[in-house]
Amino acid sequence: MVISMKKKVIYTFLFAAVIFAFFSCNDPVFYIIAQEEKQLEPLIGGSPTNFVFFNDEMYVASGTQVWRYKRTNPETASRADWASSRPGGRILQIAATSSRLYALSEEGETIKLRSRLYNSLIWEEIKVITKDEENNDVEHVLQSIYTAGERLFINAGEIGLLYIIVYDGTGFSELKDSFGNRLITESRMLNGAVYNGSHYYLSTKSLISESDGGIYIFDSALAFIEDNGDIPFVGIINLNETTIVAITRTGVLYEVAPNFNRTGYTMNNRLATGALAIWTNKDNPSQKLLLAGRQDEMKNSVNYAHGYVELELDAGGLKPGVNFREPGGEARESIPEFSSINVGDNRRYEATIRKHPVNHIFQAPYIVDSNMVLFASTQTNGVWSYRDRHSGWHWNAED
Repeated sequence: MVISMKKKVIYTFLFAAVIFAFFSCNDPVFYIIAQEEKQLEPLIGGSPTNFVFFNDEMYVASGTQVWRYKRTNPETASRADWASSRPGGRILQIAATSSRLYALSEEGETIKLRSRLYNSLIWEEIKVITKDEENNDVEHVLQSIYTAGERLFINAGEIGLLYIIVYDGTGFSELKDSFGNRLITESRMLNGAVYNGSHYYLSTKSLISESDGGIYIFDSALAFIEDNGDIPFVGIINLNETTIVAITRTGVLYEVAPNFNRTGYTMNNRLATGALAIWTNKDNPSQKLLLAGRQDEMKNSVNYAHGYVELELDAGGLKPGVNFREPGGEARESIPEFSSINVGDNRRYEATIRKHPVNHIFQAPYIVDSNMVLFASTQTNGVWSYRDRHSGWHWNAED
């Protein structure tokens, strides 16, 4: 009788273990854990800058190094060939026109601007100097840089008295308002610039208020057109030759051109980092997505919702009847026709880059890499990429 009871206890325990294992494997939390990959040590670590395309090559920076992306290594598809240079100081941002690559760097208490020409590997400092009304040289405190068309836009000054300087490759001048005076953006920091062939659009957000910002519009001669103010924009991008969109810190998408209006596309109460990029399906170039960096409010340390989301586009730009979605198709949504990752692979996305805020995102052009690899600068975990690694396609640190 004792032996029989012991057997019953053992069988009951084994049966419970089997049931637990079965349901654990089918539980979303356990499934996500099963999809996790060992995080690789990033080649480009820390808090990387934005990506730029220059002289048929792709660049990103981190720390004191500017990295040039050559290609995917044909012998090892999971790795790439990178080379680096050191312009000087700690790199804050990079930018590019067709003729120059720029780097904004911090050296001690000074922020300097350097550049190199497309046919040179030598970095040279550029003194940002304008003339006052008495023709005296005026130096400036530099804050941020962005390019649009063939011009470099520089945010300068101090909080409360910020303004914008433009550089055409030969000389500097301050942007003026409609009265011909220096355009003061107060505490609004420049965070993006685009050009559509006829107008420049500069996006800004206040450094001291979550509800202040705007889009400054200039014509091709840099004459002031208007200021769409009181909206905290954190990113701006050309969807095509005519359509420009910008996103607010609260994840609301606005059409900026050809008409300025709020669209119905939102991040569903998530915050936008400002990262915006166009993704093209290399196997079907007509399929395009707008990718946008996302950041959770971090109400707890368990439910991460960072990474990025995607918005399906059509030939005219914004596609009616859709909204931002997570890559790969969420379980509670219909599976999309195409995505920036393998369709139906959302759980693997959740287990990898979704855990990290994405500050910048960029797809390598075909001329740089025929694989058109998708890259992301995470907030503190270096540069990541979506590649076919040993265990299949997934996001991980670029190693």
